[in-house]
Amino acid sequence: MLTPLALLPCKVVMPQSCRPTVARFRLGFASARNHPDGRPTVATPPNDPGTTPAADARKQAQNRDHQTFPVLDAVDMARIVRFGTHERYAKGEALIRAGQPTRGMFLVTAGRGEVLQRDGLGHVVPLRTYGPGEFLAEAGSLTGARVLVDVVALEDIEGWLVRPDQLRALIIAEADLGERIMRALILRRVALIQAGASGATLIGAAGSASILRLQNFLRRNGQPHHVVAAEDDPAAAALLVQYGAAQAEAVAVCPDGTVLVEPSDRELAVALGMIDDRQCEALFDVLVV
Repeated sequence: MLTPLALLPCKVVMPQSCRPTVARFRLGFASARNHPDGRPTVATPPNDPGTTPAADARKQAQNRDHQTFPVLDAVDMARIVRFGTHERYAKGEALIRAGQPTRGMFLVTAGRGEVLQRDGLGHVVPLRTYGPGEFLAEAGSLTGARVLVDVVALEDIEGWLVRPDQLRALIIAEADLGERIMRALILRRVALIQAGASGATLIGAAGSASILRLQNFLRRNGQPHHVVAAEDDPAAAALLVQYGAAQAEAVAVCPDGTVLVEPSDRELAVALGMIDDRQCEALFDVLVV
């Protein structure tokens, strides 16, 4: 009886020229037996010799800076204009004052403005210059929170002011543009918090209970702030003496110049505009889910 062809023993001889191709092809499959703990391993291509860790870090930093401070083109600017009102400022005039309630987002169409960081001790540091296509705002601009920096016109400047309610409408109506704006606002607030160089200035003995309490409160609420040890700064020490603060007490200096001695969390929140203490006669419906 004839044996079926499929059952006949046979040996397949592969041409030599095909073997490297097959070997390279097999590397792309997961193989459990090649890993000591049984997890699949997949061959990865060799590193690109044209990239280095330093180059990758620079590329990521450039990409993050582009997302934080985007420059809008004419098409995007035209989409914003319908939500704002046109405004002009003369050279040297203040567009924004730290400590005041924000007026919203300002889109620059002509001229240049400089952002200045000012603390309660009189120190002023330039942060960044904005030109046409850039917008002045951060996350607090959505809610009407207090401004954290000053902005001064370096030359005659004009643009479009988008107030908080219209800014929220813009982000909803223009989804792709709104996503870019929202990302920039969040990244700017994060940068201010990480820098610890704006917002309230806490003065007192380093590591004191009062300083730690206020610092923890501001950190938990995402409020930029910085701490100045009285023993390291003569101006801070003089301020403690001027306001009669005890050695263990903390003094908080708000961006608008308000000085609080040993404030409670609520007192500091009101002074920074975190709590709206204005009376409202309107009635609202509340849905609890």
